[in-house]
Amino acid sequence: MFGYSLSAVIKPLFAFASNSWHILLFRFGDRVGKGLRGPARDALIADSSTTKTRGFSFGFHRAMDSTGAVIGPLLAFLILSFFNQSFHLVFLLSFIPGFLAVLIILFFVCFSFCFRKPELCVSFN
Repeated sequence: MFGYSLSAVIKPLFAFASNSWHILLFRFGDRVGKGLRGPARDALIADSSTTKTRGFSFGFHRAMDSTGAVIGPLLAFLILSFFNQSFHLVFLLSFIPGFLAVLIILFFVCFSFCFRKPELCVSFN
């Protein structure tokens, strides 16, 4: 959760970067967020799928990730084309998908730390 939130908050800050060290700092923070969310996301995918559907679940995740990697730059190109090459706007709008991801995780994903024993289960949703 923290990794998604960190990336969502840091990406729009690129719009306000005025020095190269700002970009370095923001990029570092964004990569830290990615590093924190990756293992937790993989554990969540593995825990929410059965042994038979685990491959499909990870494959679906990869497919959606690749789809976003194609659609995101296309949307950025369209925004740049229609809004007078406004890079600031592109970076500010990048907050929206990250914010939506955080909301989806908060309200629609059940976090449970059961350790495969129901009596130890603590649910956070």
